[in-house]
Amino acid sequence: VLPASQLASGTTAFADAGKSMWGNAGYYAVGFAGVVSTLGALSGFTLLNGQVPFAAAADKLFPKSFALKNKFDAPWFGIVASGVLISIFMGGGYVYIIMQGKGATTGVLNTASFLIATLTTVLPYAFCAIAEIILVFSKREFSGRRVGKLLIIPTIAFLYSLYIIYGSGSKSIVAGF
Repeated sequence: VLPASQLASGTTAFADAGKSMWGNAGYYAVGFAGVVSTLGALSGFTLLNGQVPFAAAADKLFPKSFALKNKFDAPWFGIVASGVLISIFMGGGYVYIIMQGKGATTGVLNTASFLIATLTTVLPYAFCAIAEIILVFSKREFSGRRVGKLLIIPTIAFLYSLYIIYGSGSKSIVAGF
């Protein structure tokens, strides 16, 4: 739909593709859909960032403060703590990229933001996959073929997570940690 050179130099590839197929209306419609999608993902991650620490605190795996709820029954401490930590890590990643001499250009910050966000999203998946593998091996009731079947998905998930972590690059890994 679009030449590779235009995709490489542009910052709004999906909206540009919408424009080339449907005109200005397509450009704005695809851009609006992107904004709606982003807000939906943000809402989902906000809920997730509160519920995961809450569940861990309820299982006594996290400090009790993460189990605190407000008058609307929302796990406020987990939401605030997650938001603060994510802001610190993302800010630290930006500072790291800027101090590498690349400058604070929009493209560099967008790429750094994407790679660090991908890395910080994939790390919990890798840990969960390893946890499932450990659980399968620690349970005595699983044996033989059943163990093999139970290990296929977490092993693939862990290897895929490692592939994504490796693909995010060494600078993103350093900035994300």
